[in-house]
Amino acid sequence: VDIGPDDIKDRYIVMLKEGGDPHAVAAAVGAKPRHVYQATFRGFAGALNAGLLKALAKRTDVERVEADQIVTADEVQTLPNGQPW
Repeated sequence: VDIGPDDIKDRYIVMLKEGGDPHAVAAAVGAKPRHVYQATFRGFAGALNAGLLKALAKRTDVERVEADQIVTADEVQTLPNGQPW
């Protein structure tokens, strides 16, 4: 996993393949999710050490693992009626 300047140290987002169970995957490798995703995609986020990252890399139900990042908004877009979207 590549680490960039906005990445949060030792925190990752794990995205699972279609039908993956985030709770089962986290339990199988011993991860303790800080957040579980089940709507837009299935997966979880949390602190992962090198051993957990290796275990996740071996799983066929893991789509990818990305470093968690700090994200900020630079501007607000408004609709024609003047309301922010």
